[in-house]
Amino acid sequence: MSATRMTLASLRWLCVFLMLFVGWRNGWAGKLGSFEEDATKKKPRTSKSDDQRRDEERRRDADDDDDDFVRIKTQDDDDDDDRKKETSTDNVILPLGRAMADGGELSWALASGEEETPEGLPLAPRKPGKVLIPFLSVGFNYQDVESDVHALDYHLEGGYGPVSVHFNLSHFKEDEPNDTLDLYRIHALYRMLLSRDFEWDIGFGALTIDGTDENTGFSFTSPLIFRPEGLLALEFRPAWADVNGTSIADYDVSLLFGPRYTFLRAGYRWVESDTESLNGPYGGISLRY
Repeated sequence: MSATRMTLASLRWLCVFLMLFVGWRNGWAGKLGSFEEDATKKKPRTSKSDDQRRDEERRRDADDDDDDFVRIKTQDDDDDDDRKKETSTDNVILPLGRAMADGGELSWALASGEEETPEGLPLAPRKPGKVLIPFLSVGFNYQDVESDVHALDYHLEGGYGPVSVHFNLSHFKEDEPNDTLDLYRIHALYRMLLSRDFEWDIGFGALTIDGTDENTGFSFTSPLIFRPEGLLALEFRPAWADVNGTSIADYDVSLLFGPRYTFLRAGYRWVESDTESLNGPYGGISLRY
């Protein structure tokens, strides 16, 4: 009997120990560990369920029934379809392509010091240290994610006119548990000056998540920078990446304050995977030439 009691007591203590261990492991993962796990997980290939197969069969049966009532397309129908395609191309694609080409030409003209735009309009030469179309840009930010999670963020961009390369390193640090996570992002940018106050960039590159393991995926960005007359500028840097089939969104919006060369920056950044995020306000400094 006593042996039985001892066995039951041992089992109870074992259950308590296992519960404490599991709880400790879950807590030990921390915010950075949870983000890395969610952002780099490999999504399994899903097989079609029985319901999906039945739905496909019903759709095929419905298509077969519709074959008995096929309407013969006339020449007028073809002409209508062609006109709709031409209208869509003329209204959207061609104007967008022209705007992108003109924006690149204006960026080149501004950087090379030309006195007029490709259209022959007067153009003030670019002064070194301005926000738009920089030759060189260096930045540093401090971000507060949570009470025990913060980040140091570094930016470096170099280019001429419409072409540049942008590099970003975000070093996240968690106090409890003690953990770190690095996000490396690099993009080749095509920079367009749509007006003397507005810059729009398009970039392709890669995102690397370096924590317990290292994972890399494709990344796309499309920054917008608005600098009216005065000391303030508004910058929005969205980026989207795909790592191991998981989508990661990075939205960075900030205000810059300064005349030339040196700018104070204040903003908010959202870095989000499927179920985890590293969001928070930040402040920093940006140097531009």
